[in-house]
Amino acid sequence: MNAQDDSNSKPAKRASRWRRPMLIGALATGLGGAFLLGACGHHGAGHGWGGGHGRHHAQDPQAMAERVDFAADWALNKVNATDAQRQQVKSVIKSTLSDLLPMRDQHQAARRAMMDLLAQPAIDRQKLEELRRVELQRAEAASQRLVQGIADAAEVLTPQQRTELAKLMQRHRG
Repeated sequence: MNAQDDSNSKPAKRASRWRRPMLIGALATGLGGAFLLGACGHHGAGHGWGGGHGRHHAQDPQAMAERVDFAADWALNKVNATDAQRQQVKSVIKSTLSDLLPMRDQHQAARRAMMDLLAQPAIDRQKLEELRRVELQRAEAASQRLVQGIADAAEVLTPQQRTELAKLMQRHRG
């Protein structure tokens, strides 16, 4: 009987060992989605870093900031964040967004440059490759900054609030 009890307790320990990284991952995904979707004006089937359905890249920075602020208020309300936590998280979000917006503009310029290159009579593969490399570097920098912002915002919340936020994001993101 004790052998069975020991074998049953091992999976529980193993599961608890993975619980924290999974919750942090879920939180990062949820907050990342809130940042990206709110900042980029994503509406269901939209594409890229801009708006959706014919408004590609049309949303102005003020509108993005308002969307992200609204999304943050909604999420922070659901986890009963204090006023101090709200201020701190919103400060992190504002800083993250201000760092990411120039990258969005650079991405849009690179996209236009790529379209211009593809419209030329002769395809310049070397220039296309250089644009691709620069875009990958930009995406990496944006991803790193986004994860930094997510981690900074997550540290403001309690473990219980992060767990609730992860559950909330799971319900809304699948």
